[in-house]
Amino acid sequence: MASLYKRPNGVYYLSVSFQGERISRSLGTSSKSTAITILSKIERDIYSQLLNGKQKKDIPFKELVSKYLKYDHNWSKSTLEINTLKLTNYLRYGLPLNKTTKAMTIRIINGCNRWGVAQGYLQSYQKIPGGSNYDPRTRVYTRKELDILFQGVTPYHFNQFIQFAYYSGARIGEIRRISTVDVLSEYIRKW
Repeated sequence: MASLYKRPNGVYYLSVSFQGERISRSLGTSSKSTAITILSKIERDIYSQLLNGKQKKDIPFKELVSKYLKYDHNWSKSTLEINTLKLTNYLRYGLPLNKTTKAMTIRIINGCNRWGVAQGYLQSYQKIPGGSNYDPRTRVYTRKELDILFQGVTPYHFNQFIQFAYYSGARIGEIRRISTVDVLSEYIRKW
């Protein structure tokens, strides 16, 4: 028989008893929805352990995170900072409420778990769904402004440059968006 419970520190645990033996295991999260998502895999592992005896034990998620962040992944400094922030916040507070931040955090957690399996720290893991469930970023310009930029600007080579700059995210100097006219005027002045 299996039961899910929350300890005073806020972390969910799963307790399974079978033929007079009981095993409790931390689910490594204070989020009930995440705990429910990974519950079935952990329950299978515990039943397997009760039936087949003790096997190689997975390291706790907190320790896995520490090893993951210290490993040389050849990340940029900003990637390391983002992954450190998201994993640290997840360990402290669980999944964030913001839909896009939650999706990013889930992708980072799944990446950490995949790495743990590849390195032999975990036997397997249950992928947390929702890593691609995010709100797309809103555009800086309105549809009308984009029509002006892409259709109303001449000559042709200048129009092509504007489209390239827009789609690549290029910035023209240190210009902040005030309006399309201001951006174009500043660029023409520098041209």
